[in-house]
Amino acid sequence: MKKLINNVSFDLSSRLPLQLGRESISNSTTAISELVKNAYDADASNVKLSFFNLTKPVSTMIIEDDGNGMSLDQLIEKWLRIGTENKTINATSLSGRVLTGAKGLGRLGIDRLCKRVILQTKSESDDSIFQIDVDWRRYESTNQSFFDIKHKIHSIPFPYSDKYGNALIAGSGTRLILIGLKDDWNGYIKDDLLKELRLLVSPFREVEDFKVELSFEGENETSLDSSDILKFARWEANANLNKDGSFLVRFKYKDELPEIEFPLNWPDWVNNRGDIPRCGPLSFKLYFIPRESTKDNQFKLKQLRNFLDANQGVRIYRDNFRVRPYGEPTGKGDWLDLGLRKVRNPEAIKDKGWKIGPNVVVGAVFISRFENQILNDQANREGIIENEAFFDMRAFVLRVIEQFEIEITSKAQSQSESSPKIELKDIKERTEKTSSEIDILKNKIEHDLSSKRLDKKKLTKLANSLFAVVEKQQKENNDVALLIDKMEKLNDTMANLASLGILTVSLGHESRQQSSMALTNIRVLRRIINEDLEIDRVKAIKKIDALDVSLKYISAFAGFALSNVKIDKRHMNKLELKSIVKSIIDVFTNSLKKSKIDIVTNWDEEESFYVKGFQMDWESTVINFLTNSMWALEERREGERTIKITLEKDNINKKIIFTFSDSGRGLEPGTEKHIFDTGFSTKKDPKGDQIGTGMGLAIVKNFVIARSSGVIEAQPTCELGGASFKITTPCLD
Repeated sequence: MKKLINNVSFDLSSRLPLQLGRESISNSTTAISELVKNAYDADASNVKLSFFNLTKPVSTMIIEDDGNGMSLDQLIEKWLRIGTENKTINATSLSGRVLTGAKGLGRLGIDRLCKRVILQTKSESDDSIFQIDVDWRRYESTNQSFFDIKHKIHSIPFPYSDKYGNALIAGSGTRLILIGLKDDWNGYIKDDLLKELRLLVSPFREVEDFKVELSFEGENETSLDSSDILKFARWEANANLNKDGSFLVRFKYKDELPEIEFPLNWPDWVNNRGDIPRCGPLSFKLYFIPRESTKDNQFKLKQLRNFLDANQGVRIYRDNFRVRPYGEPTGKGDWLDLGLRKVRNPEAIKDKGWKIGPNVVVGAVFISRFENQILNDQANREGIIENEAFFDMRAFVLRVIEQFEIEITSKAQSQSESSPKIELKDIKERTEKTSSEIDILKNKIEHDLSSKRLDKKKLTKLANSLFAVVEKQQKENNDVALLIDKMEKLNDTMANLASLGILTVSLGHESRQQSSMALTNIRVLRRIINEDLEIDRVKAIKKIDALDVSLKYISAFAGFALSNVKIDKRHMNKLELKSIVKSIIDVFTNSLKKSKIDIVTNWDEEESFYVKGFQMDWESTVINFLTNSMWALEERREGERTIKITLEKDNINKKIIFTFSDSGRGLEPGTEKHIFDTGFSTKKDPKGDQIGTGMGLAIVKNFVIARSSGVIEAQPTCELGGASFKITTPCLD
């Protein structure tokens, strides 16, 4: 039978906490960095590091901040408690800063730095400074329990000064006096410390919410600046928006000149958001810094990544003070949804449609309380009120980022080649080499034939060599032919699927609207029948008529969609373009009437417009233009919604010119160069987010160029006021 003899708990060796600190802190510069982060977490604005007596046996370092400091209870319950959960429970400081530490082991890293530390701290509400003296050598004993080592806490009248100067002159904060430094801070470790501490400071010179100053042997203090890290950014964007809506955007690649400039006005840059920005004037800076090492970067890859981890994202500063939570490195402050955009478009940087991720940019929007009065804080101080002014600011910043992405992708494409081009280039080089060998053999044979003495054996050898080279050349030609045939078949298959995709999306959207209307009418009819059919007979008949119209809509759309799986639509044929346009208009007649959109056609009814191509391609093209125009006309008033379709012949050049224009919102100037890029779309929601897939026009361009030998171009505005698209394609007699 068991018998209880005692209740016991684990004990700790006095050395164990020191071992924990040493294992959690990799080196001395990191140990100091953690202490500076603690000052940041305590809402300090300034941290001063001072070194004394570096050439003497007992050197000293002082780390002093002007943060919240600690009361006596906080000193005992938090600083003297190892592994405190305070920063795990409370994720933000009193002023709203996201806390950088969480393990509660940083103070144990002091043992790595010195033999003894004196901590002095004062909160704003206390009249005295509390001081504790810790000699780390007392923990070296292997026989003593950690809990048996006691430390005396003293109260010191404030103000207070010692041989190192006045203490905590800000009235609150913490001061660490590290005595008996274990490292030689005159060597390379000093440079490492400078680089490490720079990573903790805002890279924007305009911002002074957290400063770190450093001095050695009483010399003048040096304010650490991380802005020089931004010099190693691959790309830089600077935008200044004025009150009247005029602005200038500059993009710069490394140190290349000239910069790319866009001097424009608000309505030309941010479509459908009024004539002037409601957010007021602002400036925006953005730096693209890939997480990779380069030869021209003096910082190590780890340091660069640490800098990005601390500063990534796009922040907002009002009068040079952080507005939280925007741009928090944790990702919670991704107010531009850069992460979501990147997930939806995971293309590589060389691909059109590439989106920049929040973890490779450092950016800031600068506003002021006086100039941006509508951008007010929420009552709970957890951000800016999301009104029209806020979304104007957001739309502007996103528009700059979109253009930024275009410039980066264009540069990346110019510096590399696509895989098919590389493969064809390789084949071309091999073919040229073979041709050169044939020329050499040919010259040798001609030389030997012209000589008086013919060496039959030699000639036979040359002839065999020539035959071998010719066979090799034939094989190269066959390889090229097979590759081209394979690519053409693959391209045709993908293009047919793309055409079917455009048709399915467009027709599916229209069918869904009609299905919704049909279901609503069915519910009303059911209620009428259940209540009193005789009384509401007229209303019931109207609902039946409406239901009949919706079902005819769906039937027409379904019939058109199903017709596209026919084989003849997926082969190259002679097509009459006017008939195709008319058939599409017929399918969408009811939708156009419902949207109060007028269709104007401009062509000679007696003329035929024959082209060679895939019927599915041309139907997809017309539908894409039509549905884009219907969206662009949504904000226009009744009587101002017009679509114009023009077909004309250029008999001299044997071309057909197909023009599609509308009176909608048009394109933002400059976007006409990229509107056909994969993933690029001007369709935005009220928040400024892209809602279009950016696939339709990219597919259309491929149809026109690759499958119809035509040319397509876009104009941001036309005589009707909206955008215009023109296709020029060969005419068949």
